[in-house]
Amino acid sequence: MNVKLIVIAQNVKSLRYLFPSTLIYSCCAQFGSMITIAFQAFNLPTAPLCIFHIFFNLSFLLIYFRHYCINPDRISTTTIKNERTVKNPLGKFIPTNVTSEQYFQALQHQWN
Repeated sequence: MNVKLIVIAQNVKSLRYLFPSTLIYSCCAQFGSMITIAFQAFNLPTAPLCIFHIFFNLSFLLIYFRHYCINPDRISTTTIKNERTVKNPLGKFIPTNVTSEQYFQALQHQWN
C-alpha cells in the first residue's frame, strides 16, 4: 500500500475524531458573545460578564462529556506473545520497541 494513502487514512481518522469537538466549541462558545451583542443592540441593560464565560466553559464541559462518557475509547495496549503492542490510528496493533520504563529512563538521562 502506498505510504501517502496510509497518511491520508490516518489524517481522515484523526479529523473524524477531532471534528465533533471543534464543532461543539465553535457553536457553543459563540452564544455568550451573541447574547452580549443582542443586549447592546436592543438597548437592554448591560449583560453580565459571566454570560460570556458560562458559554465558553460550557463548550469545554460538553466536549469533556462527549469524550469521556459517550465515546469511552482510550488508547489501548495489549500483550501478544509476550510482546507489548500499541493500537495505531488505523486499528492495527504494532509492537513497541521499548517499554515505557526504558523510554522514561532514557528521557531522564537526556535531561541530566
